[in-house]
Order: sequence, then structure tokens, then C-alpha cells
Amino acid sequence: MRCVACMLLLLLHTSALRLQHIDVVLVGPQYASNVGQALRLCACFEVGRLKLVKPEYDRDADATYERRFAMPQGRAVRDARTTVHDTLDAALADVEFSVAFSGRGRANEAFATAAPALASNNRRTALVFGREADGLRAEELARCGASVEIASAGSLNLSHAVAIALADIYARADSEAPAAPDVAPDATVDALVSRLGAALGADEGFRATSRGKVAAGVESTSRRWRETCFPRRWQRIPASRSRGGCCDGPRRRPPRLGRCTGSLGTCLLNYV
Repeated sequence: MRCVACMLLLLLHTSALRLQHIDVVLVGPQYASNVGQALRLCACFEVGRLKLVKPEYDRDADATYERRFAMPQGRAVRDARTTVHDTLDAALADVEFSVAFSGRGRANEAFATAAPALASNNRRTALVFGREADGLRAEELARCGASVEIASAGSLNLSHAVAIALADIYARADSEAPAAPDVAPDATVDALVSRLGAALGADEGFRATSRGKVAAGVESTSRRWRETCFPRRWQRIPASRSRGGCCDGPRRRPPRLGRCTGSLGTCLLNYV
């Protein structure tokens, strides 16, 4: 039971994607190769979702070609986090803010100026890219909340534009608060927290149904456990303060209660 609780705690902490709040929207993509590369990019830069608006190629006929360019990591995004829509309005229905990427002097501002705000996880944001041949049309630009242009000497390939945008936002998001994962149903959260609380011997406050309280409790326990077993990212511990078990060594912090047995689950339970 202790090991199960430890594993569940790790999964809760690592499940969030750094760019969970970002949707990449491709309007009228014409080539399966570009969509495949965009899928791979969404996986590499931990994007929440990829949305295709009325693709102009036959996805069924070109599925193998699309998957080949996606590579294994991109295929996971294709299968689990990709949706197809008939209109741009439908693709933007559940986002709070949208930014169109356009060239030829039609954008409101430079992408470099807008990038810091796009890295924030305060609201779900769609990055909207147009067709390979002629980009976004005037009416599609008008449906987005803002428009930006990536500085370059010429027209960029669709997948290259997506790569530049995501790489910049991903790097900036590293210094921001982690993006919130999709919220699980109340029943799932309550059941998981109840099991963790029982395994950790926590008080009833840990079993609160408020998602905010649950997240705070899990983060607090997770942080203390990491400080115990993996302190290098958190602090330096003098050798004279070290003792026993899996926490042995000059940079290992000892458990608060008793001697660590070498089991990560037991180490967690001894410390909290």
C-alpha cells in the first residue's frame, strides 16, 4: 500500500504538461507531412491539444504518411489529443484567447513582443496557423483575438513556424508556474485523495473535496518527500547531519522519524 501511494503521488506531480494551456490550431493544412511534424512538435513541447480545421488532404488515405512524420511521440498526440473541426469557430469554442500567426504585414504585433504573455497559464490559449499556400484569410484573422508575425526574411514553412513559436513559449514557460492539468471528476479526486490520506495517515483536512486544498496538500507532501530523497535540487545538507538508509551520503537529508529502510515508500511515510 505504501509503494502504491508513493507511485500515485509521483503521477499526480508529473502528469501536467508544461504547455497544457496551449492549443495549436492548423487551419486548412494541405500536406500530411506538415501535420505529422506538428504532431511531433506538440509532443516535444508538451502542448495540450492539436486541432485541425477542415484539412485539405485526405487524412484516411495519408494516415501512414502523417504518422511517419509524427514519429512515435507524435503518434501518441495524434491518438489522444488531436481533434478535427469543420470550422475555425468550432475549434475556438472552448478557448479563452486566440492568437493568429500571419505574415505579409497583416499582424498587429511582433511575436517576440507577445511571447511572454502566451507563456502564462492563466487561460487556455489557441495558436492559430494558416494554410501552407496562402495562410489565414481575412475573415479567419478577424475571428482571433490578436495577430502576430514571426520576424523572418521570407515566408516560413508551416511546421517551421509552429516550431519557432512553441520553442519560444516553452522556454519562457519554464520560469512560470506549471500549467494546470485537466481537472479530474470530483469522484476520481476524492477516491484518490482518500487512498493517499489513508496510506499516509493524514488527518481529515487532507481529504477535503476542494480541488485547491487537495492540490496544496499533495504538493506540500510531494515537496517534502523530494527534499528528503532527492535534495540536490533543493538544498545542500552537511555530512554531519546525514544518517542511514536510502538517505545516506553527504547530501542526503535523514527521515524525520526513525531510520530509513531503503524503500522510497517507507522513506516517504517515515518523513511525513
